[in-house]
Amino acid sequence: NYIIFYQIPKYFFLFRNFFISFFKWSFTNQFFLNTITKAANNNNSLIIYFLLLKKEKIDVALFECTEIDKIVIPSSITSIENCGFSRCYKLKEIIIPPSVKSIGYDAFRQCISLTKITIPSSVTKISDNAFNLCESLEEISISPTIETIGNYVFYNCIKLAHFTIPSSVKSIGNSAFSKCKSLEKITIPSSVTSIGPYAFDGCSKLDKVIIPPSITSIDNYV
Repeated sequence: NYIIFYQIPKYFFLFRNFFISFFKWSFTNQFFLNTITKAANNNNSLIIYFLLLKKEKIDVALFECTEIDKIVIPSSITSIENCGFSRCYKLKEIIIPPSVKSIGYDAFRQCISLTKITIPSSVTKISDNAFNLCESLEEISISPTIETIGNYVFYNCIKLAHFTIPSSVKSIGNSAFSKCKSLEKITIPSSVTSIGPYAFDGCSKLDKVIIPPSITSIDNYV
């Protein structure tokens, strides 16, 4: 009993700061999540903006399945993590600042009401499935610094009729534009050296593809 009596204070003081920091972080983080989720489901874009001012990234699945229809991302944000806005079915408009450098996997997957989006020049890579199943997406302005268009990025974007691949792009991933049924014409710049399988599969209106001599690898069923 005496040993236990003396050990408890010893360990308590040794890890006191750690426990205090941990519980403080847990409370603060949970409060933030509860508040921003409530604001998103109430479609309060102003509160969301001010809450995000103290963040450096849109966390994994932060807004997934919420009711938000419009959002302005503050310049404090440097990345949109995986599934950040995935399945935000009512999201129609989003403004991404030039502070954002990366867009994660499934970031806007199945945002079926999103009609247009501009990717700032600070972004160099669009990760896999980023705009997968965005069925209303008609217009997208891509950063001139993008080097990689990942797998399934624009899969089943059935209203996307026109798309300009910037001259910075080096590779086009698997099924990147698959099932884009409205896509009519696409020009592949000389910077591109590889095109993944099924990249343009199911693009029923696509009657012309200009392929440069720089292409060294075209996979099956492109």
